[in-house]
Amino acid sequence: MPHHGAFKPDSTSTKLRVVFNASSLTTTGKSLTDVLLSGEIDEDVFNIMLRFRKHQIVLIADIRQMFRQILIEPSQRDLLRILWKTKEEEEPVSYRLKTVTYGTKCAPFLATRVLRQLAMDEVKNFPSASEVVLSDVYMDDIVTESQDLGTAIVLKDQLINLFNTCGMVLHKWNSNARELLDLKNENSEISFNQKEDSTTKTLGMAWKSNEDQFIFQVSVKEQTIYTKRDVLSTIAKLFDPLGLLGPVICKAKIFLQRLWLEKVNWDDPLPEQFASDWYRFVCNLKEIEKIKIDRYILNSQHERIVLLGFSDASTHAYGAVVYLQCHAKDSTPLSKLLASKSRVAPLKTISVPRLELCACLLLAKLVEKVLLSLKMNIEEVILFSDSTIALAWINSPSHQLKTFVGNRVSKIQSLTEHHQWRHISSTENPADIISRGADPTDLKNLDLWWTGPTIFIEETNNDFSSSEIKMDSFEKELYSAEHKQLYTNNLVLSSDSDFITQILSLSNNFQKLITIFSFLFRFLYNCKTKEKKSGSVSVVEFQHAIKYLVKTIQVNVFSAEINALKKNESIKRTNVSNLNVFLDDDDLIRVGGIQNYLLIKNILFCCLEIIS
Repeated sequence: MPHHGAFKPDSTSTKLRVVFNASSLTTTGKSLTDVLLSGEIDEDVFNIMLRFRKHQIVLIADIRQMFRQILIEPSQRDLLRILWKTKEEEEPVSYRLKTVTYGTKCAPFLATRVLRQLAMDEVKNFPSASEVVLSDVYMDDIVTESQDLGTAIVLKDQLINLFNTCGMVLHKWNSNARELLDLKNENSEISFNQKEDSTTKTLGMAWKSNEDQFIFQVSVKEQTIYTKRDVLSTIAKLFDPLGLLGPVICKAKIFLQRLWLEKVNWDDPLPEQFASDWYRFVCNLKEIEKIKIDRYILNSQHERIVLLGFSDASTHAYGAVVYLQCHAKDSTPLSKLLASKSRVAPLKTISVPRLELCACLLLAKLVEKVLLSLKMNIEEVILFSDSTIALAWINSPSHQLKTFVGNRVSKIQSLTEHHQWRHISSTENPADIISRGADPTDLKNLDLWWTGPTIFIEETNNDFSSSEIKMDSFEKELYSAEHKQLYTNNLVLSSDSDFITQILSLSNNFQKLITIFSFLFRFLYNCKTKEKKSGSVSVVEFQHAIKYLVKTIQVNVFSAEINALKKNESIKRTNVSNLNVFLDDDDLIRVGGIQNYLLIKNILFCCLEIIS
């Protein structure tokens, strides 16, 4: 395998390390990487960093030279051959690497799998440490927490002793509890970090342990000429797994998409109208270093915890943001930013309501991940959107919506409950900030972003007027015209005989029964149209109710007779055929030959048949 040295001046342990290139092609035309399986690492940075914020006391450490402590099966070592010579004039000598090697695709999995096996083998001797290894270790970084000092001391000792059983040493210790930094363990060769200003990289994020705050360090050079490749490189350097800088990063991603739309090549200088905008953005990035974010997200006296989620979309991007709100007795609820996600809008233009729905889905997925990561007793989850159309879709049956909307509504409904969704105004929606992007100079002072709106759960509800919905946009996603009133009209009158029986049982007064049906039909009419009816029942409404009641009863009692009359066949039931019945234009059975048998008599006749 080819190899070279990599110099890392800011490293506190190994400033010069060897990097092996397992992707180099061999004489077979394939590389070692091509024939290796990568394996999967169970935990991700997002989950570990989120849990890192939920306890008062935290503890971090690094496994010294973890890869070099794990031996490779002897039969596999011929695949890890390198050439080396100690002097320039000597011939190179072939060596076999005996341990897990940097640069091979499977190295991360092999190392973490060994750690998991260690935890499972020693779970009886070191239960707390084993649990940490299984859930709070990413590669060679241990990032864990404890609710009190006593538990943290026990955990620290168990971790040291657990890794000592396999010859591994923990170093680069740090904690926000000074008492832990002063303690030493007889099996530990490395003392704790006791620097006054102890800023440590924790899974890529800078954490000041003495202040217990996250900070951001920007290493972007100002240039006179920028290319699209430089823009992408700058965005990649803004490492923010929790999305705390979401609005700034989203603004940069929107800018990159503009370059794609203009078809700017990777290594061509940016056009003048773009170059000035990007130069100003890069110059302002240093302002991010002034931002400090509390690591601990809870209130020590909290009685209940509520998760608040917000989503929003613009024509350029859509995003979601989640807050944890702690309620303590006799104090104002405390809300803190947990995480955010954003996506730029597709190059193919789609409607804003659809983008709003995509934002709702992004929020639903983010909330699911947060809940699985935190593993806390959260009393309530409340989700907000300022789009009444998206909320209406979420409250509609997904199978009656067109494919794009229906698929996303179905997923949202599987991840959340409809009663969790509520409406919020755009001015109070913090997700509006991430959907539009924000300049680095503005983000620090955006209180709405850092703490969310001043929402008290008791004051919010999930009601919003259907008159606020732009029905044209809503109805475009329905399959057919008969479904257009799905949101505003969920009540239909059933022709089932049980329903009719229930209505008839309300009164033995015929006039009163017809009045009840008249008002039911008026309610349906008012739901469907902007023009609202009020006052006493009109003659037309009364006649419509009579016809509906008669027809419903006749269909249930005389279905055979109706079918026979439609086919011009004779009626077999004697007590009906003797009356010389026929169907009128409304398919109602009427009595022929006797002028005094009006519609009212037909109703009484049908009701008597039901009773008998």
